Amino acid sequence: MAAWSWKSNEIAGWLHSLSLEEYVPAFELHAISSGEVLLELKEEHLKEMGVLKIGHRILLLKKLAELAKRKNSVGTLEMTPAGGAIDVPTLYDRLIDEKWRRNLTYFPKRIFILRHGESEGNVDQRIYARVPDSKLQLTDKGVRQAKDAGKKIKDIIGNESITCYVSPFMRSKQTFEAAKESFLPTQVTWTEEPRIREQEWGNYQDPDTMDEVMQQRRELGSFYFRFQTGESGADVFDRVSSFLETLHRDMKKGHCKENILLVSHGLTCRLFLMRYYHWEVDYFHKLWNFRNAEFALMVLKPEGGYKLVTDLRKD
Repeated sequence: MAAWSWKSNEIAGWLHSLSLEEYVPAFELHAISSGEVLLELKEEHLKEMGVLKIGHRILLLKKLAELAKRKNSVGTLEMTPAGGAIDVPTLYDRLIDEKWRRNLTYFPKRIFILRHGESEGNVDQRIYARVPDSKLQLTDKGVRQAKDAGKKIKDIIGNESITCYVSPFMRSKQTFEAAKESFLPTQVTWTEEPRIREQEWGNYQDPDTMDEVMQQRRELGSFYFRFQTGESGADVFDRVSSFLETLHRDMKKGHCKENILLVSHGLTCRLFLMRYYHWEVDYFHKLWNFRNAEFALMVLKPEGGYKLVTDLRKD
């Protein structure tokens, strides 16, 4: 199929063939759904769509120029060694499509994004003044919540394999340990992933000033507000972006199983979805945190990319 007659599926396949599948949602969001529109893209359009890395824009513009060139030479025929004639642009498009479909088989069927169960900090805010955030543990209720989440995920995936990326914070690791009780030992592989840890609030918290700090956070927005010796939401967004690149590489190399589970934290879960789906900051600010041990589910689409099938709570 020639590029100018492509539809959404073929455009998604083309992005996968370039190892730029992370931009499939952005292309869909901005209605780049036909070859005619695709071939009109310029650098300023790519910037507006959220293609921020210069190297990615250069690659896309180069490949778009190649597609446009083949459009102008569609009638060109070459002789095969056997003496037959072949339409070179059509052959190229078929090869791209086959490469995309072959790559797609390495991508997990589902991605689960799980917030930790109820922790000591969820029931006693003053504990942050004497216990490091990273060492807060689950309550008994939090352990039960995590076990219930594991059963729900097991019901969805059956005996399929699952690769888990777990925040190094104690409450996340305990959530993972409780959830995995529902799985067979041979089903699960896991790794600790520091980039999906909780937002750093800055060592110990002073309970006498936290009301004022949280009021400032609400006024500025959780994406922009930076804790005095900690991080802003934007900082977390940056490290989640780095993790997402690693995740894509792991998928392409076949390192991931049939399913992926991220065990993380409220803000980080929302920022992961924001980064993957290229949501705007204003939309992010409307989203509510997941409840304790609540998860979102992303499902692989036939044309590539993941569809969010969970309804998120928002203003």
